Amino acid sequence: MKQSSFAEDERFNGARPYLPPPQGAAGVPAWLLAQASALLTPARAAAAVSKLGSRTPVDAVAEEITRDVSEELAEAVGGLEDTLLRPLERALLPGAHSLAVFDAKDRHPSQAEKAHSDGSEQSPQ
Repeated sequence: MKQSSFAEDERFNGARPYLPPPQGAAGVPAWLLAQASALLTPARAAAAVSKLGSRTPVDAVAEEITRDVSEELAEAVGGLEDTLLRPLERALLPGAHSLAVFDAKDRHPSQAEKAHSDGSEQSPQ
């Protein structure tokens, strides 16, 4: 029996548990988002950088990764309408951004790492 202090009554405005919409919480079916997320790989980030250039800002690289993934997935499923493609891109962008940041750090080591690796800065003894 449920304790009365936890009842979903007028005190909690008839609270009910959150039920995600059938099209997914991000406006994209979960299966589609899972497929798209699996395509966010370091190789795809490297391909985007290769296409755009190594000095391209991280945000632009993330947008290219997102565009590339969504186009590949749309082709694989026989096309996606804009009403599904745009929410998919919005849902993928944060992951693509993290991937672009990771790739940029890998391509551009910090100044301290550079100085240490070329021997120009000696550590105190």
